[in-house]
Amino acid sequence: MREPKLKRSKSFLFILLALPVSFSFSAHAQIEKCQDELGKWHYGDSAAAACAESKITVLDKKGVKVKEIDRPPSHEEVEAREAEKKRLQEQAAYEKERAIARQRILRVYPDEASIHRARDQRIEGLDKNIALNEELLGELRLRKKKLDDAAVPKDEKAKKRQDRQKLNVQNQIDQYSGSISQLREDREKVQKKYSNILEEFYDLTGTGPAQTGAAN
Repeated sequence: MREPKLKRSKSFLFILLALPVSFSFSAHAQIEKCQDELGKWHYGDSAAAACAESKITVLDKKGVKVKEIDRPPSHEEVEAREAEKKRLQEQAAYEKERAIARQRILRVYPDEASIHRARDQRIEGLDKNIALNEELLGELRLRKKKLDDAAVPKDEKAKKRQDRQKLNVQNQIDQYSGSISQLREDREKVQKKYSNILEEFYDLTGTGPAQTGAAN
């Protein structure tokens, strides 16, 4: 009765020893088999290179399938995955920043009226700057007109001095015109910014202009 037990033990031991040997063999001298996109079969060491874009079946020396290696992703698939990963990361970062900004609105503005006050103060300051620059611009244009209407000096030095004055005034006109354009753009941005803040405020508080009686 003991002999069969011994045989079973030896057989079990052989299987345990054979498994690592088989895997070791498959890692170094394994037979590879794959079918390319045209349906042609490839075997041996060249199979992996020949079927770089195909699924590879790994066989041991007895022809028994050991494992299958999935088809590697194509260059386009890798790029698409990276693009999607980047998009998701950017989306997550945007959502996080937006959540922080939304909570900041409630901390800074206790009610809708405080948003309107902040907006009106910013716009009032910009309007004053625009009016001041327009006034100065008007004076410069009058000065430029006088220089243009003035008689051209016969003296060469006086003529050059007059030309320099015209050029200097024109440069100032261009600077003030640019400043006014920028201030008007800033005014539009302020209007848009506070409109967005109001929308976020309504969403966060579940209210709206009609419910709060806000002025437009």
